[in-house]
Amino acid sequence: MQKHALVLRRELNVPASFIWRGYTEPELLKKWFCPLPWRTVDCRMDLQPGGEFYTLMQGPAGESMPASGCYLQIESGKKLVWTSALAAGFAPQPSNFDALGFHFTAIIELTPTATGCVYQATVLHANEASKQKHADMGFNDGWNAALEQLIALYQA
Repeated sequence: MQKHALVLRRELNVPASFIWRGYTEPELLKKWFCPLPWRTVDCRMDLQPGGEFYTLMQGPAGESMPASGCYLQIESGKKLVWTSALAAGFAPQPSNFDALGFHFTAIIELTPTATGCVYQATVLHANEASKQKHADMGFNDGWNAALEQLIALYQA
């Protein structure tokens, strides 16, 4: 594993197929992708290597956080990889584009189990400073809270 990675690994009582849908269907993703009270108000996906992955998150006071990236790898139902360092078509993002102040690559892996799946999100950073900034922003709590929102949609 890369030394500048943040990892969230959980065993879920939710089928991998539903988690996959949560990451690959824009209307479903908008219902859970960022922790409340923030909301994802727009999403575009072109599910192919080099395809666009775009979200627009909105805060409770009207703050906006656009995020644009590029899919790198798609293994249907198993693995999804995207990066904020590249735009659609593998074009480099401007260095000042990312509202977070750093780029990252996210790897979502789903392994079916008898009762659901093992979910692992690995988020790679260019250096220790970016990794620490993401951790300090609440990576673990935020990604866990968003995942809980997706689980709640399955249970509804």
